[in-house]
Amino acid sequence: MQSFTLHDVQALVGISRPMVNAMVAAGVVAPGRGPGNQYRFSFQDPLLFRTAHSLRIANVPARRVVRSLKKLGALDTGRPLTGIRMTALAGTAAVKDAHGQWHAETGQRLIDFEAAGTSAAVITLDTLSTSAAGTGGKVLF
Repeated sequence: MQSFTLHDVQALVGISRPMVNAMVAAGVVAPGRGPGNQYRFSFQDPLLFRTAHSLRIANVPARRVVRSLKKLGALDTGRPLTGIRMTALAGTAAVKDAHGQWHAETGQRLIDFEAAGTSAAVITLDTLSTSAAGTGGKVLF
């Protein structure tokens, strides 16, 4: 079975050593030990480190990244953490599944209020000038 050293993981992913240490300390990853007591990471671990590093690049604080991954690891989703799609959303980690997005730390569903997908034109009405005309200055609703 192939394993990776800390140096290998840093070279492959670009993740910092403090972030790796925080994930190991939180139990998000459980590396084995190699010669000289150095960390030996499994094939799946660099994928998880890549997710964590991507969240950090998107300005999600390291504590939130680790907390979110730890919380997700405790859930019984039936699949490994590497099989869960995570994205950064306003400084937090969000998980996307078949039912939509939800906040990784709290489990609350996230509702997308963006109107980007609408094809209808948005029309702005000047109700005061059109409604007040011919009504003696009163606005009728």
